[in-house]
Amino acid sequence: MAKLSFRCFIAILFCVHWFGTPGSALDCNLAQKETCNECIKCGGIWCKDPYETRKCVPLTGGGDDWCPNHMETTHADLNSLDGKVFRPQYEEVLAHVDSGKVTTLKINGDTTVKSSRNVYHNILNTTQFDKSKVHVMIHKYPTKIEVTTKISPGFCSPSSQKIEYVFVEVGMPGVGEKAMLKYVVPCGCGCSEEVETGARACHGFGSLVCGTCQCDEDRHGKFCQCGPVSSSCAAPSRITPRCSGNGYCDDECNKCQCFTDKEGSQYFDQQDNCKDLGATVSDFLDCQKNKQFCLSCDRNVFFRKWNETLLYELYDGTRKSWVDLGSKLPGYFGSVIDSTIHVMRKPEC
Repeated sequence: MAKLSFRCFIAILFCVHWFGTPGSALDCNLAQKETCNECIKCGGIWCKDPYETRKCVPLTGGGDDWCPNHMETTHADLNSLDGKVFRPQYEEVLAHVDSGKVTTLKINGDTTVKSSRNVYHNILNTTQFDKSKVHVMIHKYPTKIEVTTKISPGFCSPSSQKIEYVFVEVGMPGVGEKAMLKYVVPCGCGCSEEVETGARACHGFGSLVCGTCQCDEDRHGKFCQCGPVSSSCAAPSRITPRCSGNGYCDDECNKCQCFTDKEGSQYFDQQDNCKDLGATVSDFLDCQKNKQFCLSCDRNVFFRKWNETLLYELYDGTRKSWVDLGSKLPGYFGSVIDSTIHVMRKPEC
């Protein structure tokens, strides 16, 4: 029993070393791939257009109609060498994951060689551990051999290089010369090495890599258009209404978007959960009374003499420039002039 347990341990250790730990294989749902490298590893085509919503599609389902002139393709300098029996005897072939590749080997030689129907092949080596992901079929004809090779999803590991390789040997009994096929398998993207920092497509707050934005630490959104999350969006209080009751929470950015059609909405603070002018002035006055607890005295507030005629000035031809500061400050009216808050108080108050 002890020997059996030890052997099982050795077998498990070998499998972990050779095939990788469980869960290390890629999940190849192309629709969910968010990076070019993941897409290519799973046999997809990647679109480098930052404004394209579908970034990764199957190799057989792509084309310029979907992603005009922005498809990420793999380039490789391929070589071949003819032999006496096989033409070519050595061939480098670009083989994408999840796509069958047919390679034709022409046969030279006497009638015996051409008529022989016995052909064998060996997968000599791969730069990835799992040979079971490489499938080879041979069809023999009088003057040629067709070798169909398919690299299944899962061949590329999460740590694959941009290009990996498979080596397949093809031969016939009694013939000393063998043909060697070297399959060049794309497992990554060249564009992943081309990083545009501070990209305009990312609003200047991130790097553009293969058509997707990698945002700076304090930004988010598809195009890094979203800043820090609004506190009243992230954790709304039961006492304080969401976005101060003066806006709504944008689902994409999780940030308050202020209403524009309410009285005084021109003064709602977009950066502070749509706080209205009355709340801003009230906080300022509380801050002045209790300087040791001051948290928000960063706004310039100027108090001026009462002038009722100013209340009839218009902000944009339709809305009043001076607004009632509300129940917290009855009798107070406020306006914003050149970034400074101006406040007037009725004499009777």
